[in-house]
Amino acid sequence: MLRIRLRRMGSNHKPYYRIVVSDSRRTPSGSFVDAIGTYDPRKDPARVNLDVEKALDWMRKGAHPSETVRSLIGKARAAQPGPSVGTLAQAAPVGTAPEQPDPPVEAAT
Repeated sequence: MLRIRLRRMGSNHKPYYRIVVSDSRRTPSGSFVDAIGTYDPRKDPARVNLDVEKALDWMRKGAHPSETVRSLIGKARAAQPGPSVGTLAQAAPVGTAPEQPDPPVEAAT
């Protein structure tokens, strides 16, 4: 089974991670199938460079992301430009019809 997980790089006390797709039976520092991004937690704010399309493609093929990688994918998808999603406060309450103007009232003669 394939996993999308972090592979620690960098020197002592200076962690730097690669986001890789690898066999779950191998060690995280062992061989990997594909490198799809990087994660640097030491920057302020933490820097994530992730190919979201590749990650989603591997997930469609059956790869399971670790909890941390799942969180990073969610943050990377939220940061992508695209159509903005309205907040709940902007949405109309469920079950209410949109307001229609009252029909004109005719004068009684």
